[in-house]
Amino acid sequence: MAWPTTGGIRLDQSAPTNVKVVPVKDDEDYKEADSLTVAVKINGTTRITRRFDPKCGVNEVFKWVEKHLENSEAAFYTLLQTVPNRRFVKYANGSIEIIKQNDPPMDIGNASLAEAGFESHEMFMFRCD
Repeated sequence: MAWPTTGGIRLDQSAPTNVKVVPVKDDEDYKEADSLTVAVKINGTTRITRRFDPKCGVNEVFKWVEKHLENSEAAFYTLLQTVPNRRFVKYANGSIEIIKQNDPPMDIGNASLAEAGFESHEMFMFRCD
């Protein structure tokens, strides 16, 4: 058996949306002891990391991610985690939802990172649909 060397295909046979990363200078990290470190893996090879105040809104994380992306025509994009199994979805209209396991989506657009369940270190995978 040999692993594919030319990439792969998604189970739904669609091509993944190509996302380009733009190098930008981030705002100053939050340096207090209660900071939350958020890392996002974007293209399989690119990872961005920043520390946030637990009182800042979930929308601040999405603004930070969007600063690093070249304009995308996707209808929505998702920050995925496998453990715990949850997805943070931002739609084109600006609303943000969290989907945990098989639970129905919950609107968390106005929630702080602490209220949304962020812990001291979080790692996400970026998916653009």
